[in-house]
Amino acid sequence: MRKLLLLILPLLVLSVVAAGCTNAGRQRGVKSMTLDFSGEGSGEHEKTESCDTDGQLSGDGNIDDGTLHVTLEDGDGNVVFDQTYNGDIKFTSTSVTGHDGTWTLRGERSRDDVLGDDFKGHYTFNLVC
Repeated sequence: MRKLLLLILPLLVLSVVAAGCTNAGRQRGVKSMTLDFSGEGSGEHEKTESCDTDGQLSGDGNIDDGTLHVTLEDGDGNVVFDQTYNGDIKFTSTSVTGHDGTWTLRGERSRDDVLGDDFKGHYTFNLVC
């Protein structure tokens, strides 16, 4: 029994170490970018990241005045996400697919159309690819 245990134990340790190395290699390939803002003022800003063909986009925030238009373009410049917000922003994750290359996450803050108040609010969008 002891000889059997001495044979099995090194194999068990080796399989655990190999599994950890494989998982660590996958994590190194994960990339992400965050587009965020908190405060007042209209304007536009963007983030870019080199991505493969798919990703997960999530968002959170609240727009008190004005609107926020968010777009995500894939490596070929095709729009793979396009949404306008004027209140609560809350989604855990949505899958996006497109062409590999440099992806662009863009947010455009605009005045309130009715009262003309400048944009006021906060948001965070995160793309993992």
